[in-house]
This record gives sequence, C-alpha cells and structure tokens, in this order.
Amino acid sequence: MKRSDRVFDALHTLRNRYMLCQLASKATRKFHKPNTRIQETMNEVLDRIASSERQSVLSEPEHFAEAQRRAAYLSPPPAPPMDPSLLCTPL
Repeated sequence: MKRSDRVFDALHTLRNRYMLCQLASKATRKFHKPNTRIQETMNEVLDRIASSERQSVLSEPEHFAEAQRRAAYLSPPPAPPMDPSLLCTPL
C-alpha cells in the first residue's frame, strides 16, 4: 500500500490535515525503534491512526489545535525604535 493511501485512510479518522501531520510526526518519534527504517515506523503510525476511532485518537479538543495554528501565524510585536546615533554616516 502506498503512503498516500495510508494518509487518505488516516484522514477519515482525523479530518484536520494539520492535526494529522502533528500527531503523525509526534507518534513517529515516540514509536521509532533504533535500527529500523523511519519510513516503516511512519507507515505503522498512519495505519494505527486509520484503524482507530476518532475519540481515541483525539486527546485534545479540536478547537485547541485550531487556536495553536492561529497563534503560529500571529505577527511578531513591532521592533523598538532605532537610536539615530547608531546609524552609520556617509563618508
């Protein structure tokens, strides 16, 4: 089975693609065993997500992940004004 098929199957459990990516990456890091291929671990994680019930996969409410995503896109605070004495003067 191709990876894209596994992702598609897992999307039936987690409809939010962002949450699926976050969950799959975290689970892959936790379930990975030394001396095994990371690709195989990722496939196993996607298969587990696809075969699980939605409520057993979600440990956080959906709106929490949405809030995290929006917070990641907030613009940084404005920079403090520059001190003119620090600017280089032309020669």
